[in-house]
Parts: sequence; C-alpha cells; structure tokens
Amino acid sequence: MSVSICDKDYEWREFLGNVGSHDFTHSFDFHRISMARGEGEPLAFVAQDDGGAPVAMWPVLKRGIDNGNLFDFTSVYGYAGPLVAAGADSRAALAEILDAMRRYGAVSLFSRMHPLFSDRLDSDFRGTALGDVVVIDVGTDPNVVNSYRGSHRREIVNARAKGVAVSVESGASAVADFHAIYTQAMSKLDAEDYYFFDQDYLGRIAESSDFKALFLFATYEGKKIAASMFIVTGTIMQYYLSGTISEFRHLVPSKVIIAEAHARAMKMGVTQIILGGGVGSRRDALFAFKKGFSPQLFPFHVVRHIFDEECYSALCAARGVSREGVHFFPAYRTVIQEVDAC
Repeated sequence: MSVSICDKDYEWREFLGNVGSHDFTHSFDFHRISMARGEGEPLAFVAQDDGGAPVAMWPVLKRGIDNGNLFDFTSVYGYAGPLVAAGADSRAALAEILDAMRRYGAVSLFSRMHPLFSDRLDSDFRGTALGDVVVIDVGTDPNVVNSYRGSHRREIVNARAKGVAVSVESGASAVADFHAIYTQAMSKLDAEDYYFFDQDYLGRIAESSDFKALFLFATYEGKKIAASMFIVTGTIMQYYLSGTISEFRHLVPSKVIIAEAHARAMKMGVTQIILGGGVGSRRDALFAFKKGFSPQLFPFHVVRHIFDEECYSALCAARGVSREGVHFFPAYRTVIQEVDAC
C-alpha cells in the first residue's frame, strides 16, 4: 500500500469517485471555497493498494502556524474526515495515511468526522464521540410529515393553513435574499464572527459543479420570512445554513421549509437528510427541534492527533498554554503571539 498527496481538482475528483459515496464536505470545490476564506490549503491524502486503486482518502486543509515554516492540518467546517472504500482494510489504510501526514511534516491534525461514513472506519480511528447528529431517513411516504413528532406535524399544518408557503430559488438574487435573512438571524443570536458568511462565499457554493445547493424561502403575506440552504451530493442532503426573521418565529417557518426540502429530496433520489446536532454537540433546544423530524441518530466524532510531540509542547509553552488543560485543539491555537520555530 502507498499514499499519494493530491492538490489538483481533476485528480481529487477522480480519487473521490473511485473511493465511493461522499458528501460535499469531501469535494475539491468546498475545500477551495474554504481556502478562499483563509482556512487553509486543500490537500488530500490517498491510500492506494498494490494495483494503484484508491482504498481510502482523507481531505484536509493545511494551515501555517505564525507565518513560519510550521503547519498543521484541519478539516473543513462541517462533517468531513476520511473515506474508506467498501471492503477495504480501514485500519491499514488510515494508519498509512496518518504516517504519511507525519512524514509530510504536520505538527497536528484536527478532523471532524462524517457521521454517515464513520461505521466504515476501524473504531481506533474514529476519534472521540462528542454527541449525536439527527438524520432523516427520506422514505417513500409522499406525506412526509407523517414521520415527524406530533407537535411538529401540527405546527406545520397550522403554519400552512395560515398562509406560510415555501419557494425554491436560484441565482444571484436568491443568494442576496438568503444572505440578508441569514445575517439578520445571526445578528439576533449574537453569533460568532465565523458564522457571518459573505455573499461571495454563498455564491461560490451556489455555483459549484461538485454538488447542488438549494435555497428555500418561507413566505408569508408576500414577504420572505425565513431561508435555508440545503446541499445535495449524490443521495445525501445536508441542512447547511438557516435563518428566520425574529418577529415571524411564531409561525415556525423553518419547520415548513424542512418539510418541503424532505418532499423534494424524495423526488431527487436522496435517501438521507443530515439535520445536524445541537450547538457544540449538546442536547439543547436546537437538538430537540431537529429530533422532532426524526428519531434516527448517528454519533459525531472528532480526531485530535499530534504528530510531533516535542514541537506541539514547544508551541504550547511559548503561549503559556497547558496542553492538557485547554479544551481547544490544537491547544497552541488558543493564543495568538509570535512563536519561535522548533
């Protein structure tokens, strides 16, 4: 078995297709979009068998540390992590990839794992379980609300009766309208700066050929009152971003939107819709909201791996950070200051 490192779009897409099912978070386009936000340089480590066939792929973003020669790896925001071809020896393949990352010179690796593909990984390579992710099994019942919690069903039916409707739009105007609603919602929630995505970022996602973005808007009395972005890759749909104008929350427009997305997913051949979990993987109000659409839960894991123990400790010490006492990983990124090279 050998490991190659890929940073070209055509190679990336070929490898990804050969490994098998994947999500938009594994695609070259999404990594390139993340790079445009300053999140790192896209690289994919690909394990190949003796015949040259790809058996595993682990996409990452390479981030420089303090403008020096040091760097580490992270995953794109969302559910990403490694993919292993059906029937492949995941333990051997992932061990080879991690060793290749070490030899490449990374200090550490932080990777969010994809809940739908973790069961193909050897348990030693899944990382730490943080919480659960709600997934809708799309099914075949055209009246999708039948599978929802009773209170969700009633609220959706009542909202529709009051005149809440859903439209699906595309193009620059859809991106602009979504951005306006989403930004207002994030402001009301006092969200961190990271979650204020600009129109360029949203537009790049909308224009990608690696996956399909859907913008769904809830309307009431001629006004758009809520908006959600869903991203479809093969048979997987993700509920990616969403926002509701605060004064219309009582009309539960986001629930009506998800029901509409569910119905459209069925027509598109989608089999699973990932709704995600709670804030910080907690079982909070957001988690309860999502669980009302499906009882099906998948565990969400993260990998925290140190390749260079000496350098990792030196970086932490230079910031006055205890590597064991800080929840954030890698610990040396919790403080920004000049650090000497190891």
